[in-house]
Amino acid sequence: MKDLDHYAKLPRKRVHVAALIFNELGRILLVKPSYKDKWSLPGGSVEAGESPLAGCVREAQEETGIVIREAKFLCVQYVTDAEKGDALFFMFDCGVIDESQLNSVSAQTGEIEQCMFVDIKEINLYVPDGVATRIKAGLDAKRDASMGYVERNT
Repeated sequence: MKDLDHYAKLPRKRVHVAALIFNELGRILLVKPSYKDKWSLPGGSVEAGESPLAGCVREAQEETGIVIREAKFLCVQYVTDAEKGDALFFMFDCGVIDESQLNSVSAQTGEIEQCMFVDIKEINLYVPDGVATRIKAGLDAKRDASMGYVERNT
């Protein structure tokens, strides 16, 4: 079919998601992946046929054991990388986890080594610059009850 040939020639972009999860003190949950030097937000790649929201819920549960009940879109970051190609990173506000969920937070599988809550002011000490930029855009969108967009070239 002529239409399908056209779509087959279009560029593909990777889609990733991140969950912004807070504890009752307003600290942000970070995870330490075994395959990275720095910390990150819970999240990962969206699977084929999966929406960004569904991917966020799935990844957060797989990595931390937390079941996300509600999530609100905050921002998207477009990243172009000469080696890895183009990607879109969707961030969702997954709310504050209560005391019962807090006790169940733990690193899952062999992919995540550790989980911890970090004060917003200390984020730059743990995460790469691109993740810090995304977190700031997400926090700004949350504060302003808006949505954010960020671009980054590497």
